[in-house]
Amino acid sequence: MDEINWASCMEDKELAKFINHYVEETGKFWSQPNVGEVVEKNIARHGKALEAAIDTLQAAWANEDYEKAGLAYGEMWSYVYTK
Repeated sequence: MDEINWASCMEDKELAKFINHYVEETGKFWSQPNVGEVVEKNIARHGKALEAAIDTLQAAWANEDYEKAGLAYGEMWSYVYTK
């Protein structure tokens, strides 16, 4: 998302603090020199759980259960980022 999409979220100070932290941390992760290797290892290590999270995300989205889909989305990325 770009700064235009985040604009309304940034009006909430607590949410803005979280967003800024999230952007900083994900930027650090993706700028690692060996990020491809890290991601590959994490996917190999958490493959079954990652696949289950993606299945849950897709099913929840199809059923318009956006809260469950959002939780599954976060879970999915946790497996990619985990070292």
